[in-house]
Amino acid sequence: MSSRRRTTHLSSLLILVSRFRWAKCQLDQIACLRNDKEIKRALKTLPPGLNETYERIVGGISEDDKELALRILRWLTCALRPLSVRELVEGIALELDDSELDPETLLNDPADIVEICGSLVQLDVDADTVTLGHFSVKEYFVARHMKTGPHSDYFIDIRESNFKLAKLCLTYLCLDHFRDGPCAEDGAFADRCGTWALYVYASKYWGPHAREHMDAEDMTFISTVRRLFVDEDMQGNFDAWMQVYEALKHFAENRISKGTEEYLHQKLRRQDKPLVYACALGLYSVAKCFLSAGIGDVQAQYTDDTTGYGNALNAACSSGSLEVVRLLVEAGADVNAMAGKDWLALVVAIRACEHRSGPTDFRVVEFLLQHGADVNRIMPGGNCPLYAVANDPIRSVEGVKLCLQAGADQSMRGSLGFTAFEMVGMLGSSDVFEVLRQSGGARYVHPNFAEHGTPGTAATIGVHELFVGVQRDFCESARRTLEENGEAIFGDPTVRRLLSFVWYAAAEKGYYRFIEQMLPYTDSSFLAIPDCIKLAASRGFPKTLRVLLDACNLPPDDGALSDMLVLAAGRGHTGVVAELLEFGVSPLCADRHGWTVDLVTQLTSLENPVDPAIFTDARQGIEPAVQKPSGWKMRPYEGFAEERPRAVFDGSGAYLPSGERLTSNAS
Repeated sequence: MSSRRRTTHLSSLLILVSRFRWAKCQLDQIACLRNDKEIKRALKTLPPGLNETYERIVGGISEDDKELALRILRWLTCALRPLSVRELVEGIALELDDSELDPETLLNDPADIVEICGSLVQLDVDADTVTLGHFSVKEYFVARHMKTGPHSDYFIDIRESNFKLAKLCLTYLCLDHFRDGPCAEDGAFADRCGTWALYVYASKYWGPHAREHMDAEDMTFISTVRRLFVDEDMQGNFDAWMQVYEALKHFAENRISKGTEEYLHQKLRRQDKPLVYACALGLYSVAKCFLSAGIGDVQAQYTDDTTGYGNALNAACSSGSLEVVRLLVEAGADVNAMAGKDWLALVVAIRACEHRSGPTDFRVVEFLLQHGADVNRIMPGGNCPLYAVANDPIRSVEGVKLCLQAGADQSMRGSLGFTAFEMVGMLGSSDVFEVLRQSGGARYVHPNFAEHGTPGTAATIGVHELFVGVQRDFCESARRTLEENGEAIFGDPTVRRLLSFVWYAAAEKGYYRFIEQMLPYTDSSFLAIPDCIKLAASRGFPKTLRVLLDACNLPPDDGALSDMLVLAAGRGHTGVVAELLEFGVSPLCADRHGWTVDLVTQLTSLENPVDPAIFTDARQGIEPAVQKPSGWKMRPYEGFAEERPRAVFDGSGAYLPSGERLTSNAS
């Protein structure tokens, strides 16, 4: 479908949805009428569109219910996830100066929410959530024309409403009910979360609601935050909040009680780090106020900080707030200080970009580099920023590029003795690998690998790229390496052994496409191919085996293929068996130990295990019919009432040269 047709189709769907929404609202309104005369009058004066429909619904809200309706609509419009009925009931009952949640202020019947707001809201009984009735409801209340319309009192300013919800959440966390501090046991923590419905939401989302607050002079907000963070009588409340905050780093909301210990085991508490926590939430106005008041020290380093921040700058980098980071650096924070879980602010900033949902924003990273962040600084443990960033579980190509542009030294080796390029080949992503390959990461060859070739030559560097890339089947990078340097690599006899390592790794892992790309540069006489056939067959990779069989000059009656057929049958690799039979290996052949496919299949059958006396019968002095390969082991079979031994294939030692490992950890 063309983009124009797709746009037209989507527009038609939106119109259709809008019509259904309009019809539902009319039916809901009519269903509330109490006699036929009112119903007929309503039918004659139906509003033409959704906005007019919403105006009529809002106009029908009584003055007595107006304040309550505004609270309901503000919460539902700005909530950062669907609210449960109880969460909303507690939220709309809160006042900014509350010290206790008075049960008498809670709605007696939550159904009143729908009765007051009508089709503007939707109550999902099964999911126990309350939401706006449709996305168009939010659009209606936040639209600019609402400001000057007949119901301007209902206009919702998203920014200001978020700040108000942040203050309400903070008020909730400062209630006397949480003065006792964190719960010591999972059961008590679960009870608290269940009893106080808004507790988890307020703990998790008050910071995000306040994220855009920039006015350090707004004392109605600042004083509320400062009270929770600094006032002595709020120590218990702060710890109760932090228990949820830390638990949610590791557990979902519905399993939060599993995280009871996450905060309790920490050595550093509120009195040490109010500035750190303000920065972690990305609260510019609060951080600025704290610095002005001398609360916190931008130079303080918490080396035993179990929260993972270590200092205020690292915390700010984790939040992704450029404004807070700039504030701290201008106040004297050291961009190269090392503390916390990730040690360097630069590493924290890049990882924050990678883990954050939505479009990535590397302005904080760029700011740190512009202000002296050392991209080659060695962290405790021996790793540098490039090494840490390139091998993060969630990789960012942009983060790696920024490190390289800033002069990251690719020759530096991490704590395990590998460069960033080599580690990415083992643990990283294809995109990051290609970036490092193109920037020359393969030039720095591991000493164990280099001893098999001539250091510094194009062939050695090229085969190094192939060997590192084959670990995770980076075929596209291998294709480019071969296009750029394939003739030199395969034409240099000094790297032939290194090439064998590449082939062995590809065969053992079943990377047949990798092998296909190398085949045009070699021929059937390449000594590694027969051993690769053994590896592919013993590991159970029929496609890889087929590619190798087509490339080799082995006859079907070759003893190695007979060995592989029996081995594959014993291991249950039916695909490999089928490939070998199709290639022409006889189903009646015997391997070097005298085993046949039929015999090994019977012996390893779950349904009909064979008595292992076939190996030997010392009592009668009978020689065994066949030898017992070293790769066979016996273990009890528990499928029957009386245990019988069962033969199990374990390893390819029966057929590969004794003690020889074909795939080398040369790098």
